[in-house]
Amino acid sequence: MNKISIIIPILNEAENIQNLLQHLMCNSKEENISELIIVDGGSTDNSQEQIKTFIGSSASKTNIKLLKSPKGRAKQMNLGAKTAQGNILYFLHADSFPPKNFDQYIINEVKNDHLADCFRMQFNHKHWWLRLASWLTQFH
Repeated sequence: MNKISIIIPILNEAENIQNLLQHLMCNSKEENISELIIVDGGSTDNSQEQIKTFIGSSASKTNIKLLKSPKGRAKQMNLGAKTAQGNILYFLHADSFPPKNFDQYIINEVKNDHLADCFRMQFNHKHWWLRLASWLTQFH
């Protein structure tokens, strides 16, 4: 059975991280998610405390791991990948909120022999440059 390891590199994401974790829990099925791996690259805000609070208060059975890493997104992503137990790796920025049922979309693509894929991006801000960038993400 396909299981997804969600790897989230963070640095000073205290303001967003609980919202993201809640969003992931509400928009996926527990049986599709192996774990959430949050890799902190040296936050100086209270990101780690926010994550620990979420873990302590979550009714979810999803395994949530908080790892510490040297600063650098690549180092953080590599550590997360080495730790992952799922057979599918999903790398996610801490300010990116995937669509509802994202887990099933990912699993369906893997079943269709797509080894890599991405979601189309959409920005909340209406600046013309961000709208253009959003439109361009449809071409993968």
